[in-house]
Amino acid sequence: MMAVPWSALERFFPYPSYRLYQQELIRFVYKVFADGSIGIIHAPTGIGKSVSILVGWLAAWQTGNSGRLLVVTRTKSQLEIYARELRRIKECSGLDFTAAVVKGRQSMCLQKWSQNLNYRDFLSVCRRLRREGECKYYNAVYDERGRASRAAVSALKMAAMEGVASADELRQVCSELRLCPYEVMKLHARYADIVCGSYNYALMEGVRGALLRQSLHRLDIVFDEAHSLPEYAAGLLSDELTTTSLSRAQREITTYEVDDWGLVGALQKILSRWSKNVYQNYGLDREALVKRDTLIEELIEETGTKDETELLTLVQGLIDEGDAIRWRRSLQGKRAISYLASCAEFLQAWIVHTEPYYVRYVMALEDARGRRRGLLGLRCIDPSIAASPVINGARATVLMSGTLWSMDYYIDVLGVDRERVRRLNIPPVYPPENRLILVDTAVTTKYEERRPELLKEIARRLTEILEVVPGRVAIYFPSYELMKTIMRDVETSRPILMERHGMKHEEAISFLSSSHTGLIAGVARGKLSEGVDMVENGRGMLKAVIIVGLPYPRKSELQEAISRYYRQKYGARARKYAYELPCLTALAQAAGRLIRSPADRGVILIMDRRAATSFKRKLPPDWRRGMKAYQDLRKIKDEISNFLHNIN
Repeated sequence: MMAVPWSALERFFPYPSYRLYQQELIRFVYKVFADGSIGIIHAPTGIGKSVSILVGWLAAWQTGNSGRLLVVTRTKSQLEIYARELRRIKECSGLDFTAAVVKGRQSMCLQKWSQNLNYRDFLSVCRRLRREGECKYYNAVYDERGRASRAAVSALKMAAMEGVASADELRQVCSELRLCPYEVMKLHARYADIVCGSYNYALMEGVRGALLRQSLHRLDIVFDEAHSLPEYAAGLLSDELTTTSLSRAQREITTYEVDDWGLVGALQKILSRWSKNVYQNYGLDREALVKRDTLIEELIEETGTKDETELLTLVQGLIDEGDAIRWRRSLQGKRAISYLASCAEFLQAWIVHTEPYYVRYVMALEDARGRRRGLLGLRCIDPSIAASPVINGARATVLMSGTLWSMDYYIDVLGVDRERVRRLNIPPVYPPENRLILVDTAVTTKYEERRPELLKEIARRLTEILEVVPGRVAIYFPSYELMKTIMRDVETSRPILMERHGMKHEEAISFLSSSHTGLIAGVARGKLSEGVDMVENGRGMLKAVIIVGLPYPRKSELQEAISRYYRQKYGARARKYAYELPCLTALAQAAGRLIRSPADRGVILIMDRRAATSFKRKLPPDWRRGMKAYQDLRKIKDEISNFLHNIN
């Protein structure tokens, strides 16, 4: 490939100056797309990754060396960044391209009932409404020949005039024209040069095909925040079921007079018994493995079905019954949900999936009111099953994050074709003196040493440390269980927001905006430690990030199953891939909430003595160079106070 002159690249750049290493990043991205290779980029916060990706692709596109571009992200806030950069590029360059920033069908739906359902229930009812011709918004998009209606063409023209059509803007236009926003967005995205959306639009073949109408080998794909791709890809092929859902399914069976041959009641009894045993042996939130055939054999005996084939036929029938319940409820003006369908779909997956990369487990959980419930899980433990065909099958692919500390790990676990890989590792761009990294060596959350008195000591030290931090603080724990236990004993007058399952990023940002001394308590690998940009007026909102313990994956039979699978597949690298790198990534992501601009200064405190011993060698050089370790709490407080006192 001939070298491209810089003038051919910079004509698309919408800013008057470049950040450190940004030109290098743009050139690298251009080469990846022009060559049709796979680029893996470690680029820290502050380099301008999003605009660099777009500029590099546009340069390749202009010279005919690209496919269509699909950019996928984990969060809505990241999508908004790409929409903003695309508008700036278009205004600056005058380039004639079209872009669509898309959201899911449910979030764009104009039906009032749509937002009160889980995604599966929504899709079931939406699919039937379209099939039966009962959705007025969908019907208005197409004429009798199946082509775009006049109203839809009008909406598409408005989107084309904008050049960069955002999902929210298109939804507003379609609401006024009484059109289905998602269908109009699909029509627009079908012909857009650039499409930005969630990971599902890349990883799920049916969703990608319906949106883009383009074969995979003609697409260029960018996975932003790719450090989260292994967990996300495996999660797409996983599922869980709780005793709460089974109880609700049983009520459906009674209400709608469904003959399930006693299947749901039997499953509820089995799960209750298993989860009770797990609680007695392991306590709460610990996965214990269970064999596929054990559940199937018990259900065959309880239901009187003669074999696995007949059981599967019964399960499929219950899925159909659940779909019918959803439809009946929607016609009655009720929430179109069916727990029976969800339970049956879970059982179907349990029976059908016999591959060695699936494991099954049971857990005991406790809700906010202290009520215990059981959980049955089906987990895919090989991310490459979902990710590899997409990454390798695309014309060109970019995997990008600020925490790809070990590129070989991502190449292996995602099943990336090594022969096509190009790598770019960009060093930190913010001054090292803006960040103080401390280790409290007096404590640890190591499982073997985790005693009540030690957890109380961590709480006491947190109480004192919070007294010397003059601004907002985020504290991250290895698990919800530890967070609740330790935070109960932390004494502070600060407003506190504790992370909950399913919490939205917006709630955390709103909380921090409302208090200059706010305290966020979250979980490593949780909603509040990854993908949330804690920024106000271009500056980071936090003065300190405290990481309690090292966020290793918790020990359980499930984690041991993952280790065994990795030993078979990766040999000597198994422990590193199963335990060490997930811990390092979680640590980096939590710490990354602190410094969000060149003007930010703050403190990272790791409260675990292991971080100052052999674990330290696994950290990046810029972490090791600046790290200070103390056992004396007074010295830790003095370091924090002196450092933060010098903030302008």
